[in-house]
Order: sequence, then structure tokens, then C-alpha cells
Amino acid sequence: MSKTYDLVVIGAGPAGLAGAMETAEHGLSVLLLDEQPEAGGQIYRSIRTTQRLRPQAYALLGPDYQHGQTLESAFQQSGVAHLSGASVWQVEPD
Repeated sequence: MSKTYDLVVIGAGPAGLAGAMETAEHGLSVLLLDEQPEAGGQIYRSIRTTQRLRPQAYALLGPDYQHGQTLESAFQQSGVAHLSGASVWQVEPD
């Protein structure tokens, strides 16, 4: 990956998703890094595939979990670059 971004957000949980989208709305280029294969973090884990692959679990987890699908869908439309399977070991000022 050789592209330069204005901002790199570490973590694709609710706060990371919201922050990345808000920054992109202001015209900055954003890269979102996360270890998991899908955005959502601990709270909305696998939100994009749970309804399709595990409909009973999706229903059982209720409206709070299901709200994550709205956030994840907005993220998919935001144009923010997302790199899954990424581990961040060190961050330095320069």
C-alpha cells in the first residue's frame, strides 16, 4: 500500500467508524485499520453477515445490536478506505 492518507483511524468499532466517516465528510482522505475481517468492533461484531448467516442470533441480539447495521451501511457508502486484518504495533509522531 503506497497511498498517503490525511488520517489513519485505528479500530473499526462504533467510535472508529463514526470518526472516520465524519472526517471523510470534511474532505479528508481516511484509512481505517482493524484486525477483524469486518467492521463493527466488539459491540457490532460481524454485523454485516450475522443477519444472513445466523438469523436467529441476529433476532436474539435485539435492536441495540441491529442498529449497528445502519452504522455499518453508512460506512460502506462513505468512501473511507478500510484495511481489515491489520495490526498496529507502533505509532510515532513522524
